[in-house]
Amino acid sequence: TLNPTGSGAVTFAEGNLQASKSSGTTWLNAISGFGVSSGKWYAELKVNSVGTNGLNMGYINLDKSNLQNLNVAPGEDAFSAGLYSNGGPILYATGTTFATVGSPIATDIMQFAMDIDNGFLYWGKNGTWLNSGVPTSGATGTGGLALSNLSSGGTYTLAVACRNGGDVSYNFGNGYFGTTE
Repeated sequence: TLNPTGSGAVTFAEGNLQASKSSGTTWLNAISGFGVSSGKWYAELKVNSVGTNGLNMGYINLDKSNLQNLNVAPGEDAFSAGLYSNGGPILYATGTTFATVGSPIATDIMQFAMDIDNGFLYWGKNGTWLNSGVPTSGATGTGGLALSNLSSGGTYTLAVACRNGGDVSYNFGNGYFGTTE
C-alpha cells in the first residue's frame, strides 16, 4: 500500500491504494510502503485523473531521498526519477532528462518494473514499455534507467506526485484497482 506518513495534503482511499490531491499547484508525494533492495518487482498504476496540473510517476531511493516530505516531484531531487503525465521527459537526479516519451498520459494504466538485481528501472503505458524498454533484458538493461543514477545501493520504491485534481490507484498484486480479483 501507499504510506500516508509525511505525504502532506494527499488524500488516501481504498486501503491506501488510491492517492489524490483536490487542489493546489504544489507537488505532494505519496510513496509505497514497500521498499526493496534486491529482486525483480512489478506494479501498475491507474490514472483516474491527471488533474489540471498533471502527475509525476516514478521511483525513489528510500535510503537517500526525503521526497515524501518535499514539494518536488520524482526526478526533481538527487535520488529519484519520474515521468511527467504531459508526455514529457523522464527525469532523474534534479532534472536530468533520461528519455522523452511523447504522448500525454490520460486515463491510462502505467506499468513499473524494478530489476534491482541488474540495476534498472522501467516505465510502461497500456502494455507497451516506454523508451523501448525490455525489463527482462537482464544486465544489458535495454531501455531502462540505471539505478546508479539514483545513487548506488539502497532501498527503492514507487512514488507518485499529485497536484490540483490528480488521482491515481495502485495495483501491487492485491486485486485489480479496488477489486479483490
